[in-house]
Amino acid sequence: MNDQNRYEEVPQKESFGKKFLKGLKAFGRYWKFVFFDFFNSFKYNNMKLAAILFALPGLFLGFFMFAHVPTLRHVISTYSKVVEGSNVNIKAVFNDETADVDNDYVFTLDSYTYNGKEYKNLILTKDVISKDTVGINQAEYAIDGYAENGETDQLATPEITVVQVSEDPNNFTLTVSNNSDLAENTASYSVFVYQNVDGVDYQISTATRTGQFIGDEGTATVHITNLDKGTYKFAVKAIAKTNSGFYSSKLSEKVVVETSDAGSSYTDADYSEGSLKFIKVAGDYTLVKIGDVDFVGDDVITTLKLHINLNGSSKFIINGKDVNTRLYDNTGGNYTSRQTETIHVIPFDFSGPALFILTLIGFLSVFISLDLNKKKNLGSVVKAALCTGVILLAGGLFIYSIFATEGALKSGFENEVYTTMFDKNCIVSMSVIIASMVFSLAGLILAFINYDRTYEKVDR
Repeated sequence: MNDQNRYEEVPQKESFGKKFLKGLKAFGRYWKFVFFDFFNSFKYNNMKLAAILFALPGLFLGFFMFAHVPTLRHVISTYSKVVEGSNVNIKAVFNDETADVDNDYVFTLDSYTYNGKEYKNLILTKDVISKDTVGINQAEYAIDGYAENGETDQLATPEITVVQVSEDPNNFTLTVSNNSDLAENTASYSVFVYQNVDGVDYQISTATRTGQFIGDEGTATVHITNLDKGTYKFAVKAIAKTNSGFYSSKLSEKVVVETSDAGSSYTDADYSEGSLKFIKVAGDYTLVKIGDVDFVGDDVITTLKLHINLNGSSKFIINGKDVNTRLYDNTGGNYTSRQTETIHVIPFDFSGPALFILTLIGFLSVFISLDLNKKKNLGSVVKAALCTGVILLAGGLFIYSIFATEGALKSGFENEVYTTMFDKNCIVSMSVIIASMVFSLAGLILAFINYDRTYEKVDR
C-alpha cells in the first residue's frame, strides 16, 4: 500500500545567469590552460620561437600587398633630363610652293653646335615620299599606288565606311563595299587615320594599321587604341598580292568618323596643352642648306636629320647617331629643341621581380617554419638560411629602388602624380619588408643555435 505522505524531491533548476557564469568560467579556464601550455611549450621545444619568427615574413608580405603595389608603381629606373644650355631655336615655315604633300614644312635652325663647331642658319626640309618611287612599301605609307616593274593594272580604289563600335571605343567597323571586286588579287588592306588642324588633314602615323584582312562579307574590325574623342578621317588602300599582275590601289576617299570616347591607350602627352600641338610638324627632316649654300657635309657633320614624334619628343640623327631632344612650342611657328639625356636611377627596374620573389619566398618560409618546428635538424636550418638569404637580397633591392627613386625626385625627375616616394603606402611597405627581413634573420639565428645536433634520419 502506497504511503500518501511520501513525496519525491525535485531538484531546483539553475537560473540562466548562473549557467552563463559557469560557462564563462569554464571558457576562461580553457584559454588559461591554452596560453599556459603555449608559453610553457617553449621550455620543451627550443625551436618553436625560431619557427614562429621565420613564418612571420610570409604572413606580413601577403597581407600588406595593398601597400606594396602602389609603391612599386612609383619606382622608376630611368628618366629623361634636359641638358642645360642645349637650346636650339627653330623656325617652322609652311612651304606652299614646293609641297608634294599637304604638310610639307621647312625648318630653320638659327645655330647648331656639334663637337665644338658652330653652324649658322641650318635649313632642313621635310622628307617627301615620292608617289612613283619604286621600292616604297605601299602597305606602310599613305600614298597612291605606282606601276612597278612595268605593270599596267592597278587594283580598284576601295569604297569604304568606318564606324566606331559603340560598346568598345578601341574598335572600328570597316566595310569595303567593293571587296568582292578586290578580293581575288588583294593580299590585305592598310588603314590610315587623319586629323584636321587649321584646315589641313595630317596623318596620325601611330594610328596606321597594316595587314588588315576583310572577311567575305566585306567587313572587318580595326583595333586602334590611341585616338581621343573627336573627329577623324579614315582612308584605306588595297595591297596587291605578290605576282598577281596588279599593283596596289590608290587611297580611298577619306571618310569622316566621329569618336564618342577616347581609346584605352590615348594620352595627352605633348608636355602641355593638347595632342595636336606637334602634329603639323611631325615627321623627318633633312639638312639641305647652311645659309644660302647647299650642304654637302664636312669633317664634323656628314649627314644631319631631325625626327619629330607626335608627342613632341624628337631626335637629331647626326652621322647616323641619335641625339635625343624634346620640342617645345613657343607659338607662331617658333619652336625650341632641348637636348635630353637618359638618367639611370637603377641599373634596371628590378623592383617588380624583387617583390614577386619576396612574396613567393615569404609563403615558402611558412612551410619551412613547420619543418624547423618538427624536425629541428641541420637540413631544415640550411633551407631556412637559403630563404633568409633570398629575402634579404630581394628586400634590400626593393628598398634600394625606393631610395634611388626618391633621390631622383630630389635631383631632377619631375612628374605631376607624386613628389616623394615616402607616402603612407611606401612607409607601410618599407616597414613590413624591413620587419620581414629582421624576423627571418632572427629566426635563422635562433634555429642555428638550437637545432638538434644529434638528429639522425631513420629509414623506415
